[in-house]
Amino acid sequence: MPTQIRSSQRRNIDWCRLPCEAYHPIVDENNLQLSRSRHTKDLTWNLRSSTTNPSAPKAMGLPTTCPPSVGPTTTQQPWSVRAHETRRDLTARIATDTDWSTSRFTIDDSTQVENHRGSLFEIISLLEPETIALDRLSCDQRQTAVHPSHDSFVRVKDDSRQLFIRRGLNQNAGVPQSDCFVLRRDGSIEADIDWDYERMTQIDTRPIDDDALYIRGGVFTTYANREHHPDGYNYWSRNIAIPRSNTEIQGLTHYVTGEIDVGCPYSGFLNAHHCAHITFRDC
Repeated sequence: MPTQIRSSQRRNIDWCRLPCEAYHPIVDENNLQLSRSRHTKDLTWNLRSSTTNPSAPKAMGLPTTCPPSVGPTTTQQPWSVRAHETRRDLTARIATDTDWSTSRFTIDDSTQVENHRGSLFEIISLLEPETIALDRLSCDQRQTAVHPSHDSFVRVKDDSRQLFIRRGLNQNAGVPQSDCFVLRRDGSIEADIDWDYERMTQIDTRPIDDDALYIRGGVFTTYANREHHPDGYNYWSRNIAIPRSNTEIQGLTHYVTGEIDVGCPYSGFLNAHHCAHITFRDC
């Protein structure tokens, strides 16, 4: 399958150094699509959110715009890339199988970044969210009368009841009572429901893709942040977010270097959330 990476916002290529025959960037009005060609030479590239030098891609024969009908090239060969992740607030979205092979990515958090809570990559599903109607749920319930079009990951909340109230450092007023489970097409429930719900103030339903998505390889090095927060914690992301169910990450390596006496914690480099059936293998 082709590899397609999309940015979360409109971006332009500011600087690239790579053989034109080895890589074909495509930039349209709505998102950035990067696609491998049949070549797998070592590449050096850098993406920035800037228009200070819009002629640079053209100077190398790289298109800055193209019709939406122009699609990415296809290949089943792995990437061979060395990349330096900038400090800008950029998120690349991945929606198909990707083989990073021995590609190396450097993430420099040692100085100020634009958005420390932003993810660098996000593994997404192209299925649209679905709306379902649940009137109530009971603890350990196994069946409903709702039949979604796909097996779905469902999260329900009741904000009239607060749980897990935290005292001391980073104290809070608790979080709304919630449960998450897989709702099958036949209305059956996979996973245990912990609480009773006479009402639900929020129901989030995300369809589960029938086919698994595979992310393989990749060597990531993070230069740790040096932010000092004496009165609490300020969690950082700068990671790979995985909100897509039925995903497998295999053979990914992550190093952390440059730590000193101060620095804020991270929320996890591989951060799976609002999803089910996730496999981390040989990571």
